[in-house]
Amino acid sequence: MLAQNPDARGLGDLVTDFDGNLYFSAEHGIFRLSNSGMLVLIAGMPANYRGIVDGDAAHASFDTPADMTRDDAGNLYVLESRPVPAPCCYQRGLVLRKITPGGEVTTLAGPGTWWGKNDTANTFLKFDKPTKIAVDKQGNFYIADYSPSVIGPSFGSIKKISAAGEVSSIADPVSFGYRALQTDSKGNLYFADDSTLYVRSAQGTQIAVYGNISGINAITVAETGDIYLAVSNGVRKIDTHGNLSSLSIDLSAIPNDGQGGALSGIARDKTGTLFISTNRGAVYKVRTDGKLATVAGVFGQQGSRLGASSRLKEPTGLLTLSDGTLAVISGQAILKLVVPK
Repeated sequence: MLAQNPDARGLGDLVTDFDGNLYFSAEHGIFRLSNSGMLVLIAGMPANYRGIVDGDAAHASFDTPADMTRDDAGNLYVLESRPVPAPCCYQRGLVLRKITPGGEVTTLAGPGTWWGKNDTANTFLKFDKPTKIAVDKQGNFYIADYSPSVIGPSFGSIKKISAAGEVSSIADPVSFGYRALQTDSKGNLYFADDSTLYVRSAQGTQIAVYGNISGINAITVAETGDIYLAVSNGVRKIDTHGNLSSLSIDLSAIPNDGQGGALSGIARDKTGTLFISTNRGAVYKVRTDGKLATVAGVFGQQGSRLGASSRLKEPTGLLTLSDGTLAVISGQAILKLVVPK
């Protein structure tokens, strides 16, 4: 296990850097977990202390940080999701914070602020409930925005914020929102709803649309440009020529017991080995013969136990690290998994 911190409740997705350090949000703070297992609160306050205060890492505060991303310069960008009492259940608008490698925290977007200027036009309210964020090499941000409704259908869209702070929509609203959003090392953008994957070039032109893919839950992009999709009933691959295929994987280790168990995560290491996770408590390595080798957990048995009889609790955030190990969120813990040979 890498870390289990009493203040680290409500863990957000994992972000890694070139040295194998992990970054994640929890409660009202931003944490760094070194590859040696040292956990450091790099910005924000301990549990139960919230706020939107800029400044150095020791004095800045956050209010319910959620998804985050990192640029090539080492800056972290953090979305905040500020809950409010019912019946509203959430606070509308985009709150986006930046953390420099030196620990300085500034607000890029929020009430009264937009891209370093006073915002009398309330530009942040062009967003409803941001859920995911990505940044490209040109400094453009992409936000998956969700508009929940209690009386009708809920919709989601993808919005772009240019480096100058200009807002535009780049994807039509879809029911229930977008499930995946990321950029690759070349600056291409990938986002997906339940059944369609969209790819846009670093120059902002749409490269491809791949539809009729049932149950997209997660994506990973190889350095070769091949795209791998974790879907409800297996893994799909899109090669660099745009050919879509189903990988021949023996999923008998993931029984269809009528209680769920769809693939929830996918990752690929530098050797080309694929790893998948299910929301029913297990992480697997895909062997060259297409069979699954269990890395950790037992399908259908949730828990928090390490060692040979390990148990995982709804594993999410599957990520490969530079040393060949895996990182995954299991309940309120972050685990480092050694991959069997």
